[in-house]
Amino acid sequence: MIAAGHAAFGALAELVGLYVILAAGTNVLPKRLLLRNYRAWMRATLVLWLVVLALGVATYARWYVHP
Repeated sequence: MIAAGHAAFGALAELVGLYVILAAGTNVLPKRLLLRNYRAWMRATLVLWLVVLALGVATYARWYVHP
């Protein structure tokens, strides 16, 4: 269960991170898809990454430290 959450949140974090990079650093996206508040999106991405990190550590602990 922990590993599945780690995978799901990890995929979501990757997609959100790629979207922020595309919206902030390129002109690939149309204007209606561009971000207005970069700070909020970047903070949300950071929170997702921290959740993924915590779930990864929990997965490691569950599988290898306390099997």
